[in-house]
Amino acid sequence: MRSSTWLVKVALLSNLAALSAGCNDDTVEILACEGNCMCVEETRTCSCLGGTECIIEGANDVTLICEGNADCALRCEDDCNVQCPGTSICEVIMGGDSFARCNGTGRCDVTCNGDCQVECTGNEECTVRCADDVDCEIIGCGEAIDCDDQNAQACRTACPPPLTE
Repeated sequence: MRSSTWLVKVALLSNLAALSAGCNDDTVEILACEGNCMCVEETRTCSCLGGTECIIEGANDVTLICEGNADCALRCEDDCNVQCPGTSICEVIMGGDSFARCNGTGRCDVTCNGDCQVECTGNEECTVRCADDVDCEIIGCGEAIDCDDQNAQACRTACPPPLTE
């Protein structure tokens, strides 16, 4: 997914939230689920299914999964869990106290708006960009590099471009 496509899709999420009728209860909130998605309220989980492009936005202790070889745009507020296995391409924006696991052969591009950790194992390419005054880090990658003056890290790939405001 191209960065410009990602930004357009994120901008559309607020409009999609008003149209999204499924996957809501008092505990977990799936604000938008576009593309080939499946949500299970009992487990507070929403998945993008393999071979598709998918957008999910969630809140309140939710797990978002990018299955197989999907291209996923995932956005969640605080206290979320993101899983990007397989050959998936994940573009993720997370709030504080969040965790992402990138453990396949794909690519994870994570932006942390609050304190977070990104586990980058396997052969996954990972980048993590951190908002100002936020503690975030890549773990599980012996090759992680700090990107000078960007508040970012990279694993098995080049440093990401700086965050723009």
